[in-house]
Amino acid sequence: MVGDGRTVFLSYAEADEPWAVWVAWQLRETGYRPRLQAWHSVPGGNFVGWIRAELMAASCVMVILSPAYLDSKWCKAELNAALADAVAGKKLLVPVRVAPCEAPPLLREIGRISLVDRSAADAHRVLVDGLMTATNGEAAPSAVAPGYPAAGDRGQPPRFPGPDNGELRLRLLGLVQEVCKERHPEATVHGSHREGLFPYVDMSGERDGERRRWPVGISVNAPDAEAVEAFYDTVVRATYLPLEPWPDSELVYLGEPPGEEVLRQARRRRVRLFSLAEFEGRWDPRRYLARQVCTCRSGSPWPRML
Repeated sequence: MVGDGRTVFLSYAEADEPWAVWVAWQLRETGYRPRLQAWHSVPGGNFVGWIRAELMAASCVMVILSPAYLDSKWCKAELNAALADAVAGKKLLVPVRVAPCEAPPLLREIGRISLVDRSAADAHRVLVDGLMTATNGEAAPSAVAPGYPAAGDRGQPPRFPGPDNGELRLRLLGLVQEVCKERHPEATVHGSHREGLFPYVDMSGERDGERRRWPVGISVNAPDAEAVEAFYDTVVRATYLPLEPWPDSELVYLGEPPGEEVLRQARRRRVRLFSLAEFEGRWDPRRYLARQVCTCRSGSPWPRML
């Protein structure tokens, strides 16, 4: 691979410049050297020559993938050049999906990072971890960031272009409330509670052959052990324990599946964790894939049956 392994050229459509600037800021803070038109293409310069030079010098080309990108002739030219170098093993190509869209056929064979419907914190984690793993296999970002000479990135960090965390919580809560009606047809939805650390839907009715009352909470990030404990204390214990001695609550999350220790913690509290896909009744392959990766790393010649 050419270059120093840290220089990343961002290819993006004009409409997605807020995304490109946000992504570049996250990369710079992690120790990468992002190169993008918004910061580095100066007026009066040869724009085509600048793009050609940046594509040649970069170790990695990051494509900000969206419908606007796929409709742009300029972006298609940049993508074709990056694909040719990626196929030849000259540089890394990392697509970053920022809006729902269908990738071109040649790009579908390349693993991509998706920031669609993620909170700012989750998007930062997925972006940095994904690029770090793609470039050198490290799961943690570098602790030392090099100085950056561009004037365009000084001052306050750029605003996250994705959905506001509060807006995302309300969207998720509304969707979960609708799914609850289908998932528990014999139960009653008493309404949703939007305030607090964990918004939730209040449910009651027949469940496992008994009359029960329980909450269905939401989390815009994958819960860790502390989050499970906080949901239990602030929602289950505070509201439902006086009514139900053993409430079987549910917590629906976005993001990557939690680890085994978090699942054990949840079971001890009788909290059932569901990804949104699982809660909607769709199969979520991510936990299966994660376990298969662990199986391969352990040296077992055969995948486990799950």
